[in-house]
Amino acid sequence: MNSVKHLSEFISDVSTRITQALSSRGVMDFYLGDSVPETQLKLFRPVFLEVLAFAASCQQGIQEELKPILEDTKDISDGLGLPLDDFIAGRIALYAGSKNPEQSFARLCNYIGNNQKNAENLDDPEELGFQSDYQNKSEMTVQVIAAEITDKLRK
Repeated sequence: MNSVKHLSEFISDVSTRITQALSSRGVMDFYLGDSVPETQLKLFRPVFLEVLAFAASCQQGIQEELKPILEDTKDISDGLGLPLDDFIAGRIALYAGSKNPEQSFARLCNYIGNNQKNAENLDDPEELGFQSDYQNKSEMTVQVIAAEITDKLRK
């Protein structure tokens, strides 16, 4: 990633794709809950923060490029009740200490899909102790996107 604009577009695109994957549901959910667009709107902000944190953890060299994006994201994190600097620093430490950062990212994204919020105050995604409600297709999509983020940002 060479510029703030390209990095911002990449993070937004990835966040949108994950949100779409997490909001795909069975036929009965259309009758029993929110519509897909409503679900996507609820999921996008927490997913965007998670993608941003994962991107920051993938390559310390992009920290300068991330500063303007982080400044623009402060309102999103405030709206979710998460102090941005603490959230990003905590996630960077979590991913750095993880044996498999991509799997941890996928687990945290699936947590968002189940709870419509970011997991807070944890050192290991295994602490979440939840079973995903998502179909294999959406879980696989998040895992593939995690690998894509890693590949693109570590080059």
